[in-house]
Amino acid sequence: MFDLTVLGYDLYHLFFYFTIYAFIGWCMETAYVSYLDKRFVNRGFLNGPFCPIYGFGVILIISVLRPVKDNLVLLFLGSFVFTSLLEYFTAFILEKAFNSTWWDYSDKPFNIRGRICLSNSTLWAVLSTIIVRYVQPYTTRLVDQIPHNVGITTLYILLIYFIIDLIFSVISVIGLNIRLKKLYMLSMELQAKLEYVKSATIGKIAELENMLQELKNRYNNLLNRNKLSQIRILKAFPRLKSLKFNNVLNDLKENIKKYSRF
Repeated sequence: MFDLTVLGYDLYHLFFYFTIYAFIGWCMETAYVSYLDKRFVNRGFLNGPFCPIYGFGVILIISVLRPVKDNLVLLFLGSFVFTSLLEYFTAFILEKAFNSTWWDYSDKPFNIRGRICLSNSTLWAVLSTIIVRYVQPYTTRLVDQIPHNVGITTLYILLIYFIIDLIFSVISVIGLNIRLKKLYMLSMELQAKLEYVKSATIGKIAELENMLQELKNRYNNLLNRNKLSQIRILKAFPRLKSLKFNNVLNDLKENIKKYSRF
């Protein structure tokens, strides 16, 4: 399985490169965001210490741009283009899959639909150029020093881990979306009842007030039913926006901030 060659590299090396750079990316993201927020923030879609977009980004760069790795200008420009495309389409896929925007560069100049922007794309290009020219040779030596049998066993363990983590992460996001939909439906029902109260007869008002209180209680109970996995997602992506239920998502964020110092 790991002997299969793709773009000049066997899967054995590519998988190790992916894991190493996904971990380095997680360390960078987590350190940066934790410093800004002055508290630890576990960044990334996965629960574990890996940001897959960094792993895929580096694999893409070292594979596709290997013929121009000795030309700094072409390497930089190629890195700019490919990392921008990767970030753009990753954002697009996540939006379509989960009806949510996970990051938003709309407030930054020269952005495209908030998915990518000039400053970030330039930063990724600089980092990619440094990695290809100066970091990747050491990474290759490190992987080559791992005994092959140990490496194969490690890769199977990592593969199983990534699959399990991905499944749990997807389940967590789906659960969050289901919760948002339920909150949205309750909020719509509350609004409808409030409109009805305005035109209700005196005899109906007491009954409607009881119904309103019951709906409010159900809404608040669902709002307070926080799961650690969902809290982690919201902390990791503070700019997360729901394309359908953003008002109730904001309520949920405020509730978490109130009770858990979000």
